[in-house]
Amino acid sequence: MVPLSSLLPYNRVRRVVAGLLRPAPGSALSSAALVAVLIGSSPGVALAHPHVFLENHVVLRFDGRLLTGFDFVWRFDEVFSATMLDSLGLTDKAPWSADTVAAIQRDGFDNLVNYDYFVHVMTAAGPVKVTAIRNFAASMSGERLVFQFTADLASAVDSSEKPIRAGFFDHTYYVDVGFPDAAAIDTTQAPPGCRINLTLDTENPIYSGTVYPQTVLIQCPRS
Repeated sequence: MVPLSSLLPYNRVRRVVAGLLRPAPGSALSSAALVAVLIGSSPGVALAHPHVFLENHVVLRFDGRLLTGFDFVWRFDEVFSATMLDSLGLTDKAPWSADTVAAIQRDGFDNLVNYDYFVHVMTAAGPVKVTAIRNFAASMSGERLVFQFTADLASAVDSSEKPIRAGFFDHTYYVDVGFPDAAAIDTTQAPPGCRINLTLDTENPIYSGTVYPQTVLIQCPRS
């Protein structure tokens, strides 16, 4: 992402974090405490976004010429990973049991439905939302928390009709969702002849018009 400005009042930061993480029952870590841990600041100080860094890897899932959804691997930064594990009361090292992974999904992931799981697909006919999450898994890579899951679109999109824009970002810019390199976008399932490019959506900035989000532009020939 390309931030043009990065200052935001403290009260907005407090509002955003509650949607990212729902503390486990009995946890002493409140949303305000989570903010303090992540940013190391106090109220009254102008704070810069983002506060969580998420390395995104995605497989574009096609059924023939129809875009049906995405397979994701998310790698969180070390600071947020440690904070999240502590807030969920996880002291055991991964690999975790199926019950523990289910608890991580319930308390540390499912609330992202309120943010469309950071998936924003736009077609000529309008937006297409994610309606189902499958195959959720959680693990550790060194000191970084890793989520893997499949996101299914509400309806398959014909890639040969009009260009498709698939954006992967947090509208609030509390979380910086970014691709580490071009190899992080797997296009091997795309129909032959498709042009798929990582672009900046300069027509639809986020974060009060100060950030141009990354989007994947998919253009495929008519069959």
